Amino acid sequence: MKAWVAIALGLTALSWSSRFSGSAQACSIAAPGISSRSVWPGPEQAVPTNARLVVKYNMTGTPLNIPAFGSDLLLLETDGSEVAASTEVLGSTVVIRPEGGLQPNHAYQLADRRTIPCSGIGVDPCPLAADPQVFASFTTSAVVDTAAPVFGGITNIGATSHQTCNSDACCGTYDIYSVEASWPTASDDVAAGDVRYNFYRREGSSLVLIQELVGGTSAYGNVACSGSWGASLVPGDYVVRAVDWAGNEDSNLVTRHLDNPCGSGLSCAVAESRPSGRSPWLAAVAGLVLAGVAVRRRRAARGR
Repeated sequence: MKAWVAIALGLTALSWSSRFSGSAQACSIAAPGISSRSVWPGPEQAVPTNARLVVKYNMTGTPLNIPAFGSDLLLLETDGSEVAASTEVLGSTVVIRPEGGLQPNHAYQLADRRTIPCSGIGVDPCPLAADPQVFASFTTSAVVDTAAPVFGGITNIGATSHQTCNSDACCGTYDIYSVEASWPTASDDVAAGDVRYNFYRREGSSLVLIQELVGGTSAYGNVACSGSWGASLVPGDYVVRAVDWAGNEDSNLVTRHLDNPCGSGLSCAVAESRPSGRSPWLAAVAGLVLAGVAVRRRRAARGR
């Protein structure tokens, strides 16, 4: 079974973007490291002056001792001087918020002290260089975006298929159901359809954030009935809200209920999935390494 598990309350970077497929397969562990990185909004967009920049690192394997995310990233003027910004680290996703906003019709750069791709093994895994290297650039418009996207909310969530493995060759036995959540595309007055989605569990009158900034209109996860598994969610009511470049979020309260497919009297939990050629047990280790990270850091601008 190809599976990648993320502890959702840790908001790992790896969004609900892939589904289980095929039957159980022999255990195969990917080499640990960082394979790539992406930026949202993309560099081709003219972003509003109150935009946030989101950098997502795509992990492979289970790197355990790589330098913390966030401290490696810099927001720069085109002359190389640093722009004051705060950063929030959510697993392997970093949200950069410029302090005081961005200048209108102005060019900026993003730089990283981390060279990508990089290996997560050895005595100095994914090391940070002394000098940051520019990896993205963007320009602003003169717009301040204060309106949330228009969004109809989640339309469906439920189990779609059942997989089991009773052999140690899977790196741990498991009995799981694949789960799909879906929703329509939101629209935004500035970002148009280039929005992201926050995924919540509803608990009474409160919403508990499960995963931030999901891309696309579908999410695929898993309900674990038994076996070695990193549990993250429970059956219950779920809400999805749309978020634009400036962080404006719609306020819909549309809910859909996730039933327990495991049967009465059996405990179960939902965990995020992404193909990686690993069993749920080993993938859970990777989720635990990245989970629960929430770091905010403020930088003083240099050279401004």
